[in-house]
Amino acid sequence: MYVEKEFDRASRGGTGGIKSITNYALGLKALTKAKNRGFSDVLYLDSVNRKNIEEKVEYKGNAISTPAINGTILPGVTHRSIIEIALDHGYQELLLVLLL
Repeated sequence: MYVEKEFDRASRGGTGGIKSITNYALGLKALTKAKNRGFSDVLYLDSVNRKNIEEKVEYKGNAISTPAINGTILPGVTHRSIIEIALDHGYQELLLVLLL
């Protein structure tokens, strides 16, 4: 997994919260760079301070944590399905909110 520090997958105030072709161009550039360096995929940091992982699901005990959908993460079927399955299996959803 290559940690991308130069390009953003989506910027706050941009089009990260909608399905748009414009969200793929830099992603392809970053993925090409990662593959050329021997990595299989890209992990993006937040576009504001580049310290936090942009997209991450984490669980501990019976809690599953995901980033809040705030315009940089697509509120899609996959994300919602993961949460619904986790809740059906007794997990509690915790939304991670980044204070910047």
